[in-house]
Amino acid sequence: MDGITGTQAAIAAIVSILSLVGVGKIIELLLTRFWSGRDRRTAAHETNEGKMIDADQLALKILHEDLRELKGRVDKLTSDLAAVRDERAQLQAENTILRNTEKLLKERVDKQGKRIEKLESDLEDTKTLLNEAKFAISSRDKELTTLRSELNLTTRDLLDLKRQYTELEAATAVHNSGG
Repeated sequence: MDGITGTQAAIAAIVSILSLVGVGKIIELLLTRFWSGRDRRTAAHETNEGKMIDADQLALKILHEDLRELKGRVDKLTSDLAAVRDERAQLQAENTILRNTEKLLKERVDKQGKRIEKLESDLEDTKTLLNEAKFAISSRDKELTTLRSELNLTTRDLLDLKRQYTELEAATAVHNSGG
C-alpha cells in the first residue's frame, strides 16, 4: 500500500462507489489515503529547526478535507446514478409500451389479414353466383325469345283461324240463305 498515490486512492474510491462494493472498501481507501497523505504532508511541514507541527491535527484536517471531497464525489455519483436509474426506468416503460403496441398492431394486422381473406373468398363466391345468375338469365332470355316466337306464331295461326272462321261463317250464312 506504500506505492499508492493520492490520485490512485481517489480513483479507487470512485471505482468502489460505482461498483457499489460497500462501506468497507471506502473505509480502506480512506485509511490508505490518510496514512500516505499524512506521511507526505507531515514531512512537508517540518521546519528547518526540526520542529514538527502536530501530526495528528494536520492529519485530521487533511482527512476532513478528503472526506468533504469524497462526500461531494459520492453525492455527485449518487445523483448521477439516480438520473441513470430514472432514465433506465423511463426507457423500460417506453420499451414496454412499444412492445405492447407492436403486439397490438400485429394482432390487428393478423385480424385484417383474416378479414381480407374472408372478403376475397366471399368475392369469389359472389362472382361464381353472379356468373351462374348471368347464365340462368341468358337461358331464360332464350326461353322467353322462343316462347315469344311461339306466341307470335300461335297468334298468327289464331288470326288465320279466326279469319277462316269468319269466312266460313259468312259462307255458311250465304249458303243457308239460299244462295
